[in-house]
Amino acid sequence: MLGLWMLTTLVLTKSYAGNLMSLLAVRYLPQPFQTLEDVLDHPSVAMIWQKYSKNEEFLRGVQFGMFREVADLEEKGRLKFHTQTQFSKSLDTLVRTGDHVFVDIDTTVKNLRAIDVSKKGRCDFYLSRDGFLPFSSSIISQKTNPIIKGLNPRVIALTESGIFKYWLQDVPNFTRCNNVPKKVALSTTLSFTNLWGVFVLLAGGLAAGLVVWSLELLNLPNKKSSWKTT
Repeated sequence: MLGLWMLTTLVLTKSYAGNLMSLLAVRYLPQPFQTLEDVLDHPSVAMIWQKYSKNEEFLRGVQFGMFREVADLEEKGRLKFHTQTQFSKSLDTLVRTGDHVFVDIDTTVKNLRAIDVSKKGRCDFYLSRDGFLPFSSSIISQKTNPIIKGLNPRVIALTESGIFKYWLQDVPNFTRCNNVPKKVALSTTLSFTNLWGVFVLLAGGLAAGLVVWSLELLNLPNKKSSWKTT
């Protein structure tokens, strides 16, 4: 009985010590999707692309290569097209659950993340290291429009000065989550939920001892009678 109790105590003590150490351990934040191939190879993750965009048109017409594989995912239910007005809701529901990813231009995704950070106060999303789509913006007019000659150099000057990029990034918390750490040291304050094992161990030991002591008392008269008989 004593050996069994010592073995049980040892196992519970080691488990409890490991639980306390895990509260102070370094936790790694997973970032599994860094390339488009990572998403393609994951059978349970769907992509969200912008609806009514040049990217959707490109996927509809691509004939071979990696983007052809992406387009084929629509038949499997792993490719969805949402409008920009749906992006915020999709981010807060589908992407937050971990089974959807956004594929769009860098600025759009960062704007969505910045808005979410302003609401939640924390960085819940990360951007992949690799880029998949080119970004292009332009002003479209008729070929015979006389203002084109004067507009072109001004647009080039604004682009080279970075004013377009500044306008697109003029969102609060736009750069707050650019360098999200992959590992974070977290410490949790001790509470009853962390210490309940100590009390269970103490109560279990007292209960087991009480049961053994009661059995010894009940068995004591039988021993005395056996002594007198002999």
